[in-house]
Amino acid sequence: MPINDPAWQHYLSALERGSATLASNDDTVKLISLSHQLSAQRLALPAASVTLWQQPIPLPSTVLQLELLLLLCQHYRWPDDSIQLVLQAGFCSVLATTMPQVRQWPKLQRYPALAAARLLQGANNSTALHRVLAGCYPTERNIAPWQQPLSLLLTEVEYLTRPNLLPSLLLQHIGQRISQTKSEYEISLLRHILTMFCHSQTPLSVNTDRSDLITNSRFRQLYQANTGQLVEYLSQSSEFAASLLALASQLNRQQQQIHDIRLALNLIGSEQVPYVLAESELHSSMAQLHHPKHALLHQFSACLGHTINKLLPGRARSRALALCLCAPLWLEPHSYNNGLLQRCTQGVRPALDFSCYNNSSTLSFLLALLDHYHLNEWIEPVRLWLQSLQQNIPTAGDINVLTLQLAWHSNLVLFANLNAQPLIRCLQHAKQKNISDTGSPANWLMQLATDSQCYFPLALTL
Repeated sequence: MPINDPAWQHYLSALERGSATLASNDDTVKLISLSHQLSAQRLALPAASVTLWQQPIPLPSTVLQLELLLLLCQHYRWPDDSIQLVLQAGFCSVLATTMPQVRQWPKLQRYPALAAARLLQGANNSTALHRVLAGCYPTERNIAPWQQPLSLLLTEVEYLTRPNLLPSLLLQHIGQRISQTKSEYEISLLRHILTMFCHSQTPLSVNTDRSDLITNSRFRQLYQANTGQLVEYLSQSSEFAASLLALASQLNRQQQQIHDIRLALNLIGSEQVPYVLAESELHSSMAQLHHPKHALLHQFSACLGHTINKLLPGRARSRALALCLCAPLWLEPHSYNNGLLQRCTQGVRPALDFSCYNNSSTLSFLLALLDHYHLNEWIEPVRLWLQSLQQNIPTAGDINVLTLQLAWHSNLVLFANLNAQPLIRCLQHAKQKNISDTGSPANWLMQLATDSQCYFPLALTL
């Protein structure tokens, strides 16, 4: 977008007026109001672009700071709500530096986001905004960096856009940060920024609409393809081929690594291949969302698939089914805004939010996924399973429903440390149905944790 565009100039003028207003105003409510207005005004303009760093007359560092923040969010394809929240935090940080109170806090002047957080302490209706600002600069404060993913983006942008830093020196400054930092998160963020600037990549539009998992899917085409066409496609798609070759290597009696795609297809068999393709496509789609908890959600779904397979053997089908059931967790927009752990009365527990399963739209979404990936025999069991979740009462239904309940509640206890009573009831029903010799709840969970080899990753995915 040209910087002489009237809408862009109107936005720059509004930012300048906001800074001037707050320079003689200590009203925190005004700070929150202006940051909200400016973030909405900026998001109404076209997407951020690396060309802003190539202007003959450099833009103010505060403007470039906000543009870099927006550019990163677009690159990660995060939900609109998350982008608006972190962008508003960015405006708060920029505007707060002009306020009279901050000029009296010399130690915080080097950390604008923390100064803004101090201003917002106790302010009404600003809890989420304050959380983002207060989570910044974790290295300097010696706090866990995985507490707030949005804070890591804002912190990195403030590192790279110190006042009076010329845009032409940005890449040089990135190199200096890479040589100095000891944070894996910062290395990851800097790598993404370098990718955007060195290759002049225009970030993909933000897109986490549930329907897109099906609309953009190639599964139907692959399902109808013959062996030769599958070999040709998989040979050009290493991401899809990886799951296929991994499963074939596990099925190989000689326990040798399989590298030939045609051999892998023959080992797996035509009945199981569609499920492997479904699993690969779902994995790819979820990875493209750049969810900060992607590693955790991946482990959660892998353990769920292992448990389903343990109760009703069918490895490829179980993993595809588990990914379908867990897809709403990746698509829950509010889950992008908090870290891996949260404080509770028992201390801390994983910050996994399962409230999306109470939404009326989740059922239709799950049933559409199951139908699309040819898991139609699970449509009715999933409907009954979801109904039991919403009522919080495990039922002694048929074997498929009970399998889903037992697998799900086992995962909730293992990964989220939630109430074990539903699991105990599921184990009692399973014993009556002779589904599996599960033993005591403790033994059952220990067996799952050992056999699945799943773990709880204490790291965000950035």
